[in-house]
Amino acid sequence: MNLNAIASAATRAITPAVAGQVWLSTGYSTATDGTRTPTFNTESQVTLDMQPLSGGDIRQLDGLNIQGVQRVAYVRGDIQGLVRVTGKGGDMIVIPASPAAPAYAVGSWLVVTVMETWPDWCKVGLTLQVNPPS
Repeated sequence: MNLNAIASAATRAITPAVAGQVWLSTGYSTATDGTRTPTFNTESQVTLDMQPLSGGDIRQLDGLNIQGVQRVAYVRGDIQGLVRVTGKGGDMIVIPASPAAPAYAVGSWLVVTVMETWPDWCKVGLTLQVNPPS
């Protein structure tokens, strides 16, 4: 039973589905001066439910000392935040401006934590970024 699909159908009246692209982190490249630049695989399309933080979400992100504009998103598939073992940074979600995208969702969002993970969907904590992935 796909509980995410059932819940999504109920929440669509309050928070519309948002279309975006997922940029999967592949780690980083190091320049000769030692600076690191994140690297990403080409993007794939995704539909997500973006919502404001609940009280529990705020406490969890506050415990991680995460600051900035934050949201949570329910995403079909498996996206990840930082994975130190593999040297992988967080994945990025890019939501382009469009008539269908709510203004609060538009931008480049870094996955800072995975709050829930299931076989076919996950709940992630996002922080708005200044620059899109390249």
